[in-house]
Amino acid sequence: MFRAQPDAEVLETESIKTWAVGRFRYYRPEFDDSRSDKYHGLMDTARRQLAIHGARVSPSNIYKAIPWTWLADWVSNVGDNLDNFTSMWQDQMVSDYFYLMQTKKIEVVINQHLPFSSGPVALSSRRQVEIKQRSNEVNPFGFSLSTELSARQFAILGALGISRS
Repeated sequence: MFRAQPDAEVLETESIKTWAVGRFRYYRPEFDDSRSDKYHGLMDTARRQLAIHGARVSPSNIYKAIPWTWLADWVSNVGDNLDNFTSMWQDQMVSDYFYLMQTKKIEVVINQHLPFSSGPVALSSRRQVEIKQRSNEVNPFGFSLSTELSARQFAILGALGISRS
């Protein structure tokens, strides 16, 4: 039936495209010179100087300075929520909408070469899959815990527990 051993090759290509779309607004009253009565005041001048030099004290900065908060951030998004709250409170930044999107395309091509005694036959088959995902809007008021820890995270937690005792 076959003159030689049939052969086949499988070619798989994968492409991933990730992007984000959002609309943000913010208002910083200490930089608004249309408020001439307060713009030249002592408080707004001090706030501007602190903001320009990056020395503003915020709940987010205090949280990051507290030891072991990285552990809370490891299993939850407390730090992210606090950053969002700080942005809204201190920078008065809000997101009208924000979406994170991804498209993944997978293409599989199978080429077969069949050396029949009556003559060789080449067959080709192509399959394409396209997967699209969009994350929900990021809500600064949401709170969720990740209850699944990886083996690596358990190992580090175990090592920290052993070193504490």
